[in-house]
Amino acid sequence: MTEDGTRFYWPAISGVWKPHLGGGTPRDFGPCGDVLDRDIPLLSSIFERALHYFLPVTPPVEECLLAPFYVDGKPVGTIWASAHDDRRKFGQ
Repeated sequence: MTEDGTRFYWPAISGVWKPHLGGGTPRDFGPCGDVLDRDIPLLSSIFERALHYFLPVTPPVEECLLAPFYVDGKPVGTIWASAHDDRRKFGQ
């Protein structure tokens, strides 16, 4: 997250979404803010059903596990682990 806490910044991405490295989103836009607000991990399947702005994202997210990470005991960002097909599931 940026120092002023208003945006998420993506400093590390691997896999098929690597072209988005260095991008980001507003703090109040998307699942990252939900994870930090609740201070708990979030498991979601078929993101685009709830988050319609993910519809054009390719490849689509089949299932995603998001977890907060901390600096000095304060949640400051999220770690994503995404599956893009139904061969792998976090929830099984």
